[in-house]
Amino acid sequence: MVLSFRKWDRRKVVADSIAFLLYTAYTGWIIIVYEKYFCDLAIEQVILLRLMSGMPRALLGFLCGIMEDAIERRMGDTAPRFLRRAAAGPLSLFSFQLPIYIVSALIMRASMEQMAITSGLYIAIDIVFGWSYAVVLARLRRCFGVSVEEQS
Repeated sequence: MVLSFRKWDRRKVVADSIAFLLYTAYTGWIIIVYEKYFCDLAIEQVILLRLMSGMPRALLGFLCGIMEDAIERRMGDTAPRFLRRAAAGPLSLFSFQLPIYIVSALIMRASMEQMAITSGLYIAIDIVFGWSYAVVLARLRRCFGVSVEEQS
């Protein structure tokens, strides 16, 4: 997958960043609850882990939009557009978020079991809610005036 920044303008970067931040805002609380109560992380660990993984994700969230476009393009015309978006959203989300989370968790010295549980939860959340990221992303791009040609 080759990432191309040539076609990216500020409107697209802003729209994609907002879409990613909205997605993490309405799914992030689930991760926090699981980290605290099911992974037995101390509240300090949860806060530091959220800060360590949240900062790069917030600053680089627009890259998730680039990945979503690339995955959708790679799928070609094998399925209707809404199905391609529904599949590309979750794939781009967990392939973008998991490496950042795992590096942050390793720095925080979380156990392999804790990382496995939370990583599995990230994947499950992205499969269940990832389609909504694709919908919000498409809608925000339209609101910001990003043309269909620029989206792909």
